[in-house]
Amino acid sequence: MEGWPCKIRGIEPSQEMAASACGKGLDVTIAPAESLPFPDNSFDLAIAVTSAHHFKPGAFKEMARVAKLAAITLLAKSDIGRIRRDVEKHWTIRLESDCHPDVIWICDRR
Repeated sequence: MEGWPCKIRGIEPSQEMAASACGKGLDVTIAPAESLPFPDNSFDLAIAVTSAHHFKPGAFKEMARVAKLAAITLLAKSDIGRIRRDVEKHWTIRLESDCHPDVIWICDRR
């Protein structure tokens, strides 16, 4: 995400992976997606890139609590039906890309 004109913060549950990212100069908070340590409406956009299939219940609710918009990329081999049901509890899928083997959803908070 180099070159984007915005402040970027990563979330990583693994201390080892977070340390690796911080070593590359990234701003990373150690936390699970299901319990984000940020106030409501802290971010304009939450992005989950090929990680949503690892999320436990509550992660998309937390994303909706802290961000107004979401971009979610799912691996084609993910359980997309289960993930869609969980996403749609908290987000409205505004745009869906089906031109790639994976799936990309752009979502508005409900």
